[in-house]
Amino acid sequence: MSRSTALAAFPFFVVASCCASNTTCDCFDNETGDLDSLEIEDLEFIDIEPGEFRMGFDVSDYGYSEDSEAHSVSLTHRFQILATELTRTQYGLITGEYPSSSVGCEEDCPVESITWHQAAYVSNLLSESACLSPCYQCDHSSTDTVCESVEAPYGCAGYRLPTEAEWEYAARAGAVTQYQNGGNLQSNWDMSECDPDIVLDNGTYLSGIAIYCGNSEREPASVYSVESNAWGVFGVHGNVFEWCHDWYSPYQGDEVDPFGPETGSYRVSRSGGYRTTPVGVSLSARSPWFQDANTSAYGMRVARTLP
Repeated sequence: MSRSTALAAFPFFVVASCCASNTTCDCFDNETGDLDSLEIEDLEFIDIEPGEFRMGFDVSDYGYSEDSEAHSVSLTHRFQILATELTRTQYGLITGEYPSSSVGCEEDCPVESITWHQAAYVSNLLSESACLSPCYQCDHSSTDTVCESVEAPYGCAGYRLPTEAEWEYAARAGAVTQYQNGGNLQSNWDMSECDPDIVLDNGTYLSGIAIYCGNSEREPASVYSVESNAWGVFGVHGNVFEWCHDWYSPYQGDEVDPFGPETGSYRVSRSGGYRTTPVGVSLSARSPWFQDANTSAYGMRVARTLP
């Protein structure tokens, strides 16, 4: 399907730059970053319309747990999400820092080895660059970064980490299966299997849409190395784990505009990483992790609520 055809068929799919409402982009004030050198149009965003979807694993799905049981979620707001995971080059131009631990990956590979706090801080810098209110209160130094939310995410005008519900809604792009292309793992799949030739039950290869333990060579890959989903979002199956806004907790049944509890012990991450199993890179897979851990294979993408 061509890009123009996709636009006609999927009204959710709209590309916008972060300076759409502020063409001067002169609000950035960061001593170490060089956001002016990053062509802001290179940060490609997808606009998503409100909608309802089924979030989580059904009992019959590989990966099912009570914490992640399928339920109905309604999102009542328009939002924007980065089309790809933020790359290490983009992260470096924004912050002046290059934290990624892998050495064999090109410049368009995703940034990784960042904490939840660092991801929130980058979101704030993008907000400042667009003269939007920041969504986090951050204390940043060359040795440490600590951030906390300043308000409920959907009410903040600036850039932020996507909520877990926004992430899965955008990642699914209308898919009701566990993979973006309409496939599921076959019923006779071996849970220990991790090779590049896994065939889903719709006849497609998992390696065409995912960077996981079977095809990654234990390194991240370009953010464009696999197919996008139906709405133009890349990299929702593996490559790097993506920090979400939410604290981790078991799902609470059907919800409207959820964003997790007010506090917790772990933050949610989604997508899975380049060493993750096929189940772990499925659309409903979720991982709790320490927000101050700069673990390899942990990266980010940003989102924001649209007026």
